Amino acid sequence: MIFSFPVFQYLYPCPEMRKRFIFIFILLAQFFFAQKTDSLKLLIKPDLNDTTRINLLNKVGMSYFFNEGQLDSSLVYLQMAKTLAYKTVSIKHQVNSLLNYALVVREKGSFEKAMEDYFEALKLAEKMGDKKLIGSSYSGIAVVYSFQKDQVKAREYYQKAMDIATSMKDDKKLASLNNNIGLTYMDERNFPVALKYMLVALTLNKKNKNDNGTAAAAENIGLIYDQLKNYDLAMNYYVQAYRIWTARQDVYSTAINMSYMAMTFNNTKEFKRAKDTAVKALTMSQSVGAINTQIDIHNYLSDTYVGLKDFETSLYHYKRGRVLKDSMKSDENIKAYTETQLKYSFYKQQMRDSLNYMVTVSKQEEQLKAEKTIRYFSFSAIAVFMILLFFLFKGYKEKKIANRIILKQKELVEEKQKEVIDSITYAKRIQTALLAGEKLLKENLKEYFVFFKPKDIVAGDFYWATSVKTTAAGGHQGGMESEIVEKFIYVTGDCTGHGVPGAFMSLLNISLLSETIREKKIIRPDEILNVVRSEIIKALNPEGSKEESKDGMDCVVIVLDKKNKTLEYAGANNSFYIVRDNELIVQRPDKMPVGKSHDNTVSFTYNKLDVKENDLIYTFSDGYADQFGGPNGKKFKYKQFCDFLLSISGYPLDQQSIKLQRKFEEWKGNLQQVDDVCVIGVRL
Repeated sequence: MIFSFPVFQYLYPCPEMRKRFIFIFILLAQFFFAQKTDSLKLLIKPDLNDTTRINLLNKVGMSYFFNEGQLDSSLVYLQMAKTLAYKTVSIKHQVNSLLNYALVVREKGSFEKAMEDYFEALKLAEKMGDKKLIGSSYSGIAVVYSFQKDQVKAREYYQKAMDIATSMKDDKKLASLNNNIGLTYMDERNFPVALKYMLVALTLNKKNKNDNGTAAAAENIGLIYDQLKNYDLAMNYYVQAYRIWTARQDVYSTAINMSYMAMTFNNTKEFKRAKDTAVKALTMSQSVGAINTQIDIHNYLSDTYVGLKDFETSLYHYKRGRVLKDSMKSDENIKAYTETQLKYSFYKQQMRDSLNYMVTVSKQEEQLKAEKTIRYFSFSAIAVFMILLFFLFKGYKEKKIANRIILKQKELVEEKQKEVIDSITYAKRIQTALLAGEKLLKENLKEYFVFFKPKDIVAGDFYWATSVKTTAAGGHQGGMESEIVEKFIYVTGDCTGHGVPGAFMSLLNISLLSETIREKKIIRPDEILNVVRSEIIKALNPEGSKEESKDGMDCVVIVLDKKNKTLEYAGANNSFYIVRDNELIVQRPDKMPVGKSHDNTVSFTYNKLDVKENDLIYTFSDGYADQFGGPNGKKFKYKQFCDFLLSISGYPLDQQSIKLQRKFEEWKGNLQQVDDVCVIGVRL
């Protein structure tokens, strides 16, 4: 009997995270885990029969992969098992060897080769009528479709495998399939449905005492909670999995697990912990040759060093990740895929030729008679045809030369475009690092959401915040004493333009806000805008400049004093809303920008309000209200925006954010996004 073992694979959902696949157990894994790789190798002796030898070669190969994470060593033994299996008459040997080999080459990045082996295994398994092996083949095919972002097709094959597992009452396979179906919904960012499947997988794995399946499901649940910004729960599930992987001394899976932790540390702005964790994970993944894992970790480290303001090291890791990713698109993979297609085409042509052969022979005599008649009339046409052919050939050569020039120019343009996009993508990392972080917002706000959707890779909209301590004078028995008051300042801004120009302006404005508040200790909102406006005008209109720049920003600056329950604000063209007792109150701004205008010598207005517990504050840019869409392709407009905010104000803020996003996408439909979008909700 051939043994096949559980293996964990990965899918790239987004540039930011991967999810752990659980592949199906074909036989019980407990027997496999009890034996080490070295002891298994000692059992391979010259006098063994083919069945025993294939069995041991498969077990050694999967032990290298699963217990030690050594992919290259694994493939050596699995290739030997596969070769020997095809020399036997046992189709079952062949199917099991194909499935094992396909699992490991898939993790090495050879997706075309993996798919070829899975379909070959499926064909043989159907020939045998073996339900268990048919189900395993379906699952493998589904995983590859997930890699190719065809989640609907992936679920189609997972469902076929699920039907078989249900009929066989196989809880281990059902646990794996629930996990992997959940991953398809994760890739589509449907996290509530994904979480439902993952929790079923976790329950079934714990019930069956399947530690490896438990660890994989726990990590996936952690990734879902990370996306839902519940970082404490995410870390809790990562740690559950970490204990299992380290207990099994599984270097490969431990590296993946630690990369998830590093990603979450980045999200909570704990960059020192993120760096230490990611560096250890990178060393582990390099030791076992896991290229996919190394790509992710280099990307996480790039984000980490942006947070640590070490942009040179950040750029190194970003480029290193790109180099590794490009290396996976090797000529060998392309050649293998092409050869497979050609073999298939040749086979189909052979079938067509054989079917047409008898018909062709029967018509030959009639064709010969017709050809004699045609030949007499052909000679006169040949001369005309040759002249025409000469001019056509001449035109063809000229067109070919022109096409070569165009192709070369196209390649140059594409190369330059790729360089530009890479640079802008890296700039996004820097811009993101300067926005208000999750940790700062959580420490200072009771409940909040941020819906931030740039039109392009980088944005002109931004949101920035800081916490400051100041003193307030108060009377005490005829004397005066200083009382320390902590205030939280946050800014929602919309800079001139979007994309790269807007991003430059946002970085300038964030820098000036930080300098004004943190270094100059100015915390009155009107004075903040006055100083920033003055500095922007100086920066964009230096002495001797021939062109006058009126670039700047519209924004609202809010200063919260939670202890005294007051809100101070100043607005530049941007109003904001307060929802209290199911009533929406509009707070009006000054009708002038933070930048050069005909009113740039007029001071911004200082406003102070008393606020109540559970008041809702909504700040925003104009991108949401200005979006075209709906049945008539018109703007969303502020009236509808106000009504919608009021209609969802009773929901928890995380649900409000989801509803805002869905409404925006529904309204936009197939139309292009017209501007950056930023909406922030805060409950006091």
